Amino acid sequence: MYRINPFQKLKTCFDIVLKKKRDCRGFTLVEVVVAFLIITLVSMVLIQTTLVSTRATEVNKAKTEAMALINSEIEDIRLRDYNDVGIIGATGSDPEGSLEQQSVIGDYTITRDVSWVEGEYSYKQVEIKASGDKLSSDIIVITQIFSGFGLGGAPLETYPPPANLIIEYDFGWWFFRAVGLNWDAPETETVIDYYKIYRDDSHVGNSNITRYVDWPGNTRNYTYYVTVVYQDGTESDKSNEVRTTR
Repeated sequence: MYRINPFQKLKTCFDIVLKKKRDCRGFTLVEVVVAFLIITLVSMVLIQTTLVSTRATEVNKAKTEAMALINSEIEDIRLRDYNDVGIIGATGSDPEGSLEQQSVIGDYTITRDVSWVEGEYSYKQVEIKASGDKLSSDIIVITQIFSGFGLGGAPLETYPPPANLIIEYDFGWWFFRAVGLNWDAPETETVIDYYKIYRDDSHVGNSNITRYVDWPGNTRNYTYYVTVVYQDGTESDKSNEVRTTR
């Protein structure tokens, strides 16, 4: 008959109690500190990401507002008389006009600058800058303003336009279509540099003589005119206009 050793039985019970005690023990202080540090780091990353995202949203909103103000400024300037497109009390060779150099609109400071592009009587370049605390950097938009021909342009007696523009020929089809233009040089003592040819108000080419062949690449009808660019960079008024008939 098998008999149980009482000492062995006592040892087995003692081992069972110790095992349960080890299984039920809590976290040590080191484990608590490590867990706290991990939670803190993760929280800091999440907070930083949220702040960056919020700032980016605010900056994008500010850029949209600033661009809307700049576009409104440009539209207002384009509606003004050409001679009024300039800064009040402008000094030096910059054009003088009716625009304020700087003004505050809402949360933004709008700065305006107007200058001649290729010398006086050529055309004007307008720079509009928006700045403010909401923006990460200034927003600048540059555009060019051209005169209504004969209004604020070059003096006709010094910089006359070409004359007697005609269409010599218009033949061919699509990419092989050729439109030949011919005109008279202006009567002036001012030195001529070259001529600029325009098709439907778009600059399509230059010529050093009083002839030009345009290749429009289609069979539509177009209106042409020519200007003179003088040696000092001044561009004249436009010549008479001519239109193709297809």
